[in-house]
Amino acid sequence: MTYEEAAATIIKHQENRRNKERIEMSMSCRDFQGTKQSASGLGAMRLPARKKTILAALTVMAVGFSTVFAFAETDSSVTSFDLNRAGVSFVLPESLQELEGTIQPAYGGEIEQGSGIYLSGLTYCAMTKEKYMELATKGAELTEEDISFASPRMRDFILVYTIDEERSEEELLEALSAYGLPSEGCQELGTAGEYSFFSVVDPFANVDESQFVFDEGFREEYDRILAACEDLSWIKMYEPEGDGTAKAGSRIAFETADLDGNTILSEDIFSKNKLTMVNIWGTYCGPCINEMPDLEELNRRLTEKGCGIIGIVSDIAGAADTAQIEAARQIITDAGVSYLNLLPWDGLRTDLPAMYIPTSYFINSDGEVVGEAAVGARGADDYEALIDALLE
Repeated sequence: MTYEEAAATIIKHQENRRNKERIEMSMSCRDFQGTKQSASGLGAMRLPARKKTILAALTVMAVGFSTVFAFAETDSSVTSFDLNRAGVSFVLPESLQELEGTIQPAYGGEIEQGSGIYLSGLTYCAMTKEKYMELATKGAELTEEDISFASPRMRDFILVYTIDEERSEEELLEALSAYGLPSEGCQELGTAGEYSFFSVVDPFANVDESQFVFDEGFREEYDRILAACEDLSWIKMYEPEGDGTAKAGSRIAFETADLDGNTILSEDIFSKNKLTMVNIWGTYCGPCINEMPDLEELNRRLTEKGCGIIGIVSDIAGAADTAQIEAARQIITDAGVSYLNLLPWDGLRTDLPAMYIPTSYFINSDGEVVGEAAVGARGADDYEALIDALLE
């Protein structure tokens, strides 16, 4: 099995019921809690398998559950990554805090909805931080040359599997074999609540080494990383936090501003609608932008039903982030959008988590989440059908 085949196997089993179509059709960007994104969405397009794999590495793995490089550049003290859907927090030891390459969290959720097996991990990118950022921001514009460069320089160095404590290690290994996921050298890491954790260090150790390229200095750095994995006390464990979306009945209240700086209170929005669709999107996300004309049409229909839409631009870092605000304004203008768009508030990622974007929540007039979040881009008719069902 080549590295690309092995990585694709893991990516395949990250596609649960609610995001499968989104990944297969568009490879939407994912939004890891507490991070600022800067990678482009891939748009509604199908990609050759090889390009999909490296794009998955640079966007799904490196954007999806990780602190993207733009965030690391603005805060070089970031040395821990919390993958709450898998119940794992990686707190890098000092020996891994000053590297020429970069470490990015990967995966971070149930490998398949209902499997009861959660996967998290760390990927080593054997390239300079500047080169990593250059590639990560290209998104779908990656060239074959980019892909040929990046693919062999990205290697997972640790995977952590989380299972319900009622399951045995033997049952885990049997399940991993059935899914085709790496399990050789699987060791018990610890427990938290009703969950057990198992680690696999250097999961692709048996893959032909010619699949990887380590330029001068990076091989030694990777060996240093593996040495740090001899003692995994820097991995913290806790109970996984569900599917990453707010539950029905959760009450949402916030104060923020629109893109023009006007103060907006949530109760003023929700109270005037039977149901408000809250669409969380990002300026880097192709599928988010592509669905905007449909959302504008949907908003027109919803107005007739006493409902409405608002957008939350997830990658604006406050009112002082004028460049991102202007980028959002331009996107909205180009898409012909007239519905209200807001800046994210401090508690957004707690109130309305969005592990993938676009993610849309439905809020009633009392400010309560109704039904399940809609994850991934959809057409106006699909959204309208969901809303009609919630209004019944």
